[in-house]
Amino acid sequence: MKILHLADTHIGKKVNGYSMVEDQKYILEKVYEIIEAEKVDRVVVAGDVYDKSIPVVEAVEALNDFLKKLSDMGVKTYIISGNHDSSARLEFGSDLMKNSGIYIAKKFNGKIEVVHDKDEYGDIDFYLLPFIKPVDVKHYYGESYEPEAFNSYDSAMKVVMENTSVDESKRNIILSHQFVVGADVSGSEDSPVMVGGVDQIGKDNYEKFDYVALGHIHRSQKIQENIRYSGTLLKYSFGEANQTKEVLIVDMKEKGNIEYKTIPLVPLHDMKEVTGIYDKLTLNEFYMSDDKGFDREDYLKIVLEDESDIPGALNVLRSIYTNLMELGYKRNNGVSINITDGAIKAEQKSPLELVCEFFKKQYNKDLNQDQIKYINEIVEKWED
Repeated sequence: MKILHLADTHIGKKVNGYSMVEDQKYILEKVYEIIEAEKVDRVVVAGDVYDKSIPVVEAVEALNDFLKKLSDMGVKTYIISGNHDSSARLEFGSDLMKNSGIYIAKKFNGKIEVVHDKDEYGDIDFYLLPFIKPVDVKHYYGESYEPEAFNSYDSAMKVVMENTSVDESKRNIILSHQFVVGADVSGSEDSPVMVGGVDQIGKDNYEKFDYVALGHIHRSQKIQENIRYSGTLLKYSFGEANQTKEVLIVDMKEKGNIEYKTIPLVPLHDMKEVTGIYDKLTLNEFYMSDDKGFDREDYLKIVLEDESDIPGALNVLRSIYTNLMELGYKRNNGVSINITDGAIKAEQKSPLELVCEFFKKQYNKDLNQDQIKYINEIVEKWED
C-alpha cells in the first residue's frame, strides 16, 4: 500500500497579509499529479488542515475541492485535526464522508479512533489521534490517575497509550499532531509558546506502531526511520526560504518492510530573501535579467544595504517586485532594521504572542508559566 503523508496544509493561511489560498490550490494540483503518477493508494493528513479554527470561505471551498478530488480518484483519505483546527468544525459531515472514502477523526473522547483497512499483504489499522492537550486527557482519565499524570504533554500521552489496545501482529499506522522531542522547528510554527518544553512528547509513546505520520512541525524530517514529519507543502516564513518542500510516500509492504520516497515540490511563487543596494535592485538590467536568482513575482524579503534610508523605497520596490512581503535595512555595523508595516506583522501572530508582547512592554518582564496556561485556556474557549 502506497501512502502519501501530508500535514500542515494550513488552508486559508495569510503570510504578511498575502492570502496563500491560490498558491495552496496550485500545489494541491501538483499533489494530484503525484498521486496519479506514483499510483498512491491512501492519503493521510496529520493535522492543521485549516490555518484558523474558524476558516475563511475560500479555505472551506478549497478543502471541499480537495476532498472531492481525492474521492473521485478513489483514494481513501485519513485526516486528523491539529492545534490550528476546530475538531468539532472539521468533523462536520464525517459520518457521511466515510461512504466516499474520507475518514475524518472526531473530537478526542478518551479513545483513539481506529479504522480497519487492508491490502494484498493483509490488515492495516489506521489510528486517528487529533491534537491533544493534557487537559483533554485529564477530562476522561482524571479519576483514574494521580494529578501529576497530566502535568505535561508527554505524561498525558502516556496515559492515552496505556489505554490504547494495539494488535501488534498487524501493521499499525498512527496519525498524530504533536511536538516530538528531537524535532527541528523551521521558523513558521506559530503554536502557543510553552515554557520548559512541557509541550514535547517522547518518541517512545509510539513504539507499538509500524509507522507514525506526524504533523505540527513545518520542516520535513524523520525522528527515527518510521517516525516522520512530512512538513508543509509551501513555505510560510522566510526562515524556510532555503528549504525544499516535498511530499513523502510511504510504501507499506509486509510487516517490517517499509520503503520511503520523497518528491520535491515547485510552488507557484517561491519565497526568497534578497540582499543588495537600492540602486542595483531598481536597475532595469538587473530585475529583467534571468540570472538574478529569483523571480520578480516570488514572495520576497528585501534587505537593503544602503547606509541611509531611501524615501518611498517600499512603494517603488513593490511596483517592480509585486509580491514584496518584507523590507528592511542591514547596516555595516550589523544592525538590521525591519520597516515592514507592523500591522501586517501583528496579523500573523497568535493571540498569546500578542498578549506576551503587550505584557512585556507594560511590565518589562515575561509572563510566567501559570499565566501562559491561563491565557491559553481563555483563547481556546474563545476559539471554540
